[in-house]
Amino acid sequence: MNLTQIKQKLLTKNPQLGKKNQQLIQKEKNKSAGSKESHVKLIGITGSRGKSTTAYLVHTYLKSLGYHSLLYSSISMDTKRGYYSPNEASETPVCHDEILYQIIEEAEDDDVDYIVLEINETTLEKGLVKDIPFTVRALTNINPKHNHEQYTSDDYVKLKYSFFQDIPNPNDCTCVIGLTDMMTKDQFDTIKSFHYTPTYTYSSQYLCRLRNVDYNSVDVLLYEMDNSIEGLQLKLKVDGIINEISTNLLMPYNAMNMTCAIAILNALGVYQVDDFNRCIKNVQIPGRMEVIKANGRTIAIDLFLNPALETFYELKQKGQIDQIHVVTGAIGTGFQYWNDAFRTPQFINKRHEARQFAMDIVKQYADRVYLTENDQAAESVLDICQELRGYLGDIPSSIITNREEAIQKAIENSTENNLILITGRGNKRTLCDSATTMKIIKDSEVVKSILKEKGW
Repeated sequence: MNLTQIKQKLLTKNPQLGKKNQQLIQKEKNKSAGSKESHVKLIGITGSRGKSTTAYLVHTYLKSLGYHSLLYSSISMDTKRGYYSPNEASETPVCHDEILYQIIEEAEDDDVDYIVLEINETTLEKGLVKDIPFTVRALTNINPKHNHEQYTSDDYVKLKYSFFQDIPNPNDCTCVIGLTDMMTKDQFDTIKSFHYTPTYTYSSQYLCRLRNVDYNSVDVLLYEMDNSIEGLQLKLKVDGIINEISTNLLMPYNAMNMTCAIAILNALGVYQVDDFNRCIKNVQIPGRMEVIKANGRTIAIDLFLNPALETFYELKQKGQIDQIHVVTGAIGTGFQYWNDAFRTPQFINKRHEARQFAMDIVKQYADRVYLTENDQAAESVLDICQELRGYLGDIPSSIITNREEAIQKAIENSTENNLILITGRGNKRTLCDSATTMKIIKDSEVVKSILKEKGW
């Protein structure tokens, strides 16, 4: 089934999509199989972690080569017809038929070369992309407990597996599968066995040895990495040829994200190491370890506390950082308009446990903490912050309920060679400050505004 046929199917199901009417269905059926969209290559990327970053890297590289690429990911919707501006966060980038219709229509009308889609569990559960003729289907990793508040471990793994089963165009699709940190050898072999044609694989030499997998059989192999406060230096073997990669991106996990991206691009036949280095050198992933350097400080904006804190602590032990300051909060309960998963008893009952777990990590690695708001919904932000502070022990902490003020205070109280980690929101712009209302705030914009005001 090609994209035009999928569009016909969507219109038959809902003639109102895209403000079209039933008369258009016959017009679409009369289109030749050689319509403009026939050359479009679709890349679908799923996984527990890293799928947003990997999708962004693939899309950015394709654009750097001059291709017309669309991106639908939770950190960026780079498309003229999207509901969001580029670099705006979205909970589920492919969440209903209207989005699929929009994607196909833009591919038809604007002579698109590539479409890069992040595929999460909700998209798979709804069956939204089961008929899509992906050129590449890629897996970043699987953590069975990643979404435990919504799925059992078995159900979660089955959903991820489903993306590589019953592929509608098996002869024209390459599956890119990685042996990554949370994956067992059995899972790796199982997913490879789903596909009718050879898969394209990637991993690290360390993980292959750990899982007893022959690393010489891996198509893209990460075998050396240096992680510093200045960025990552990597050595990979791509189809047996040594490639050296240099980037300002931080964090060891981004090494595997780049390895996955290179595997996808090589499977597409567009990867060249020199082009990739030019593209990747200064790239920033919106809200995913997005780094801003100013006046001797390193300010990092991320969605999660860990593994960022653990990694920064290791760099501190090596003398690359003097102190680690953290700006963070915790999600509340009582949402009226968010995803149903945030209203389940499982989510609500685990809030206190999750908050204590997060603060246990903070007190292990941070030198100072600024506690503030983060989608508190119906809960009191002050009550949440006081609860968080109660878990911190003797770590110096401040409660500043206004997020902008907390970020500003963290920057003002820092000194040269300090690391300021701002977590919990990534590049989200809307913050639920009550059960029914929201405020507009984006951490990176707050940081840049403060730095501009200070002349840094």
